[in-house]
Amino acid sequence: MADRRTAADAFSADETASGKPCALLWDESFLWGVMARRALLEAGLSFDLVRAQEVRRGDLARYRLLFVPGGWASSKRAALGDKGCGEIRRFVEAGGNYLGICGGAGLATRDEIALLPVGRKPSARRVTSFSGSIRVSPVEHPIWRGVEKPVFAAWWPSQLTFEDPGVRVLASYEEAQPDAVSADVSVKDGDRRGWPILEESYGILLDPARLRGEPAVLEGMFGRGKVILSMLHFDTPGGRNGRVVLKNLWRFLAVDSPSSPAVGSLSPPGGPRAHISPDIPRILAEIRACVEGLIAAGEDRM
Repeated sequence: MADRRTAADAFSADETASGKPCALLWDESFLWGVMARRALLEAGLSFDLVRAQEVRRGDLARYRLLFVPGGWASSKRAALGDKGCGEIRRFVEAGGNYLGICGGAGLATRDEIALLPVGRKPSARRVTSFSGSIRVSPVEHPIWRGVEKPVFAAWWPSQLTFEDPGVRVLASYEEAQPDAVSADVSVKDGDRRGWPILEESYGILLDPARLRGEPAVLEGMFGRGKVILSMLHFDTPGGRNGRVVLKNLWRFLAVDSPSSPAVGSLSPPGGPRAHISPDIPRILAEIRACVEGLIAAGEDRM
């Protein structure tokens, strides 16, 4: 009970101890963590990178929002351990908010740390290899303000299932855009060749029309905290709509302050992180260059 009161007191303050309202979980995020960090920097949103060990020692009490980007949910849970998962549950139950995108959404499902009574369809029953732009149908909600044409990126999304009336669908999938792909087949080419023939040949579900009507973004409560789970990658760098939604999410979940310190700092509340190498910016730049090279090579061979 003492930990819960401490966390709740932190949320009622005008600013967090670091001056930044959001903790971005870095462990087991890999490319998705690099992508999320870059998108938040582009949007001018304030955050601290936090490690699993800092979650375990209770550092989330300094923040209003935990943002967990993509990556394997099971690997994130293993990195956090039972103590770290328990700290996240206590943080949200006490009034902290949780934003999970793709793998970060998976971490919050009932098979992992169970912030919401939401499950994931088995791989054999979902379109596992879709990636690219897709239109969605959003409901009235503050996170969609300023979005005129609701087209967003989705990268190999899970498909979420739920029956609890306390979970609200904020957006459902509609039609995939022509530039999207399923496995190595473009949507335009798949429509021309026929998805049933391709699915029989590949032995997996490929037709992006199977996504239509499926939930893309969900919202619920865990204790006093808000939980938003998204299969849409609002954190795709360079995406105008995603940037608008990220800013809305910060206002809705983090109550960001315009007087917050410089964004994206690797320094925690109270002083520098001596255990994080000063080579991190150079390493991130090298990772980005490698990833962009791989993407370009893949596009040349499509």
